Amino acid sequence: MVASDPIADFLTRLKNANQVYLPYIEVPHSKMLEEIVKVLKSENYVKDYEKLEEGKRKLLRIHILYRDNKKRVFIEAKRVSKLSRRRYSGKKALPEICGGMGVAVLTTSQGIMTSRKARELGIGGEVLFHIW
Repeated sequence: MVASDPIADFLTRLKNANQVYLPYIEVPHSKMLEEIVKVLKSENYVKDYEKLEEGKRKLLRIHILYRDNKKRVFIEAKRVSKLSRRRYSGKKALPEICGGMGVAVLTTSQGIMTSRKARELGIGGEVLFHIW
């Protein structure tokens, strides 16, 4: 089945797998999802990822990170900018999630990054989702 919103599909799969402690998830590969996973890995929300090819299909296998005592690293991931309504944030109004405990992932003119990094660079962009 082809998802009309691959980012929302990815977030749903990630949240559901996190709820039942699955070791990894597999999602259809795209450059944007790969960049999002790189950002999540740098923020320690996922352990690792790898690209797979099954015939003509390309997949991303994302290994989910849990703490030693099987505690979840993140509680919630919420899509902000949707296909029906895009949400943008200027450099002065970048969101801060849960008092700095979570991150907002943005797509900017300089690539996909967290709101913290965008604030450092002094740029704004489209807020894709929040994770905390």
